[in-house]
Amino acid sequence: MTFKIGDRVRLVEEHDTLDPKDVGVGTVVVVINLSNKNAYGVRFDSTTSDRLHDLDGACELGKGWWCPEGKLKKVRANKKRAKRGAHARRRRS
Repeated sequence: MTFKIGDRVRLVEEHDTLDPKDVGVGTVVVVINLSNKNAYGVRFDSTTSDRLHDLDGACELGKGWWCPEGKLKKVRANKKRAKRGAHARRRRS
């Protein structure tokens, strides 16, 4: 599967000793092509790893990691949650 900038993804398999349990969901912020294979710079929302970096300035320090295509899975947005958030109304008290 090919990802594009802005896609929400999850690391599904260990990569360079980074365990999927140590990072949550992230956003693709950089796409590069290396020898006809895509590599993705992912900015993870939260992490327990102190090994992450800044993707050469593409995100803040401690949030980024380069991931190959085969180690990522696209995360589908929760349409109900998105719709509810977009049309939220204030309650009267």
